[in-house]
Amino acid sequence: MSLIVANPKDERSLAWLEARFTPEQIAAAVESVEATGRKAFISNVVKALETRIPDEVWGMQPEEFEAVKTKLKSLRDEFAAKVASKV
Repeated sequence: MSLIVANPKDERSLAWLEARFTPEQIAAAVESVEATGRKAFISNVVKALETRIPDEVWGMQPEEFEAVKTKLKSLRDEFAAKVASKV
């Protein structure tokens, strides 16, 4: 099994998976991902397990996540407007 755990977010995701799936299920998901020629990144293994890791696992509540997404969109729009005004 060569599951790729590249950063702290992946470590938290793996801990969540390990709390909900057996080692055998995770290993089978890794094998199925690798059998398709893809690398066994956490995101690919999550898809193979047909699940979704909740946002709060990564240290952010859903409401906070939505607020951050809204702020980022606002900043992108503001930046695009400034760029457009200089052209």
